[in-house]
Amino acid sequence: MNCEVVISVFSFILSIFVFAFYLIDRHFKMVEISMNYRTQVLEWYEKCIQILKLIPIIKNNKEELEKAKARFSGLIEQGRFFFPNIDKRDGFGNEKVLHHRGYSNIIINFLTDCYNLIAYFNDVEAINEYERKVDFFTAAIFRCFSPNNFIKKVEKVTLSSCSENLVREDLWRIEI
Repeated sequence: MNCEVVISVFSFILSIFVFAFYLIDRHFKMVEISMNYRTQVLEWYEKCIQILKLIPIIKNNKEELEKAKARFSGLIEQGRFFFPNIDKRDGFGNEKVLHHRGYSNIIINFLTDCYNLIAYFNDVEAINEYERKVDFFTAAIFRCFSPNNFIKKVEKVTLSSCSENLVREDLWRIEI
């Protein structure tokens, strides 16, 4: 066999291995980027929920309430980076500053609704609506991240199982 043929075959095989490695590495990088994004959003979500749960408790302490509202307002603005406005290419909001152009993401809408309801906390109905919006906010985050699908993807990549789909009623069947 000619030396050129051997080198060509070797180069071809090597390029296949490099390509396969690239695809595998790219897949793992995409999972890593996705997990980093999820982690950042869930850390932001945790801060939002903590402040959302604190505000009704401190509603009668004007100074603490104002501090909490300022932190909450900052969290809403931070959330715009995770859930930016939606541009439907119809010119809606073009007269506004860049981060307010287009249609607000529903996750941000729930937070701004909560913020606006704080002014009406002397009304029981406003507090009830506030609590509903907090629940909707959590549901929207849950739907956005689809934890069950994400766990299945992680299990494929890591080749391990972290979801047994167990409920309390299954507890008696678990072998220890």
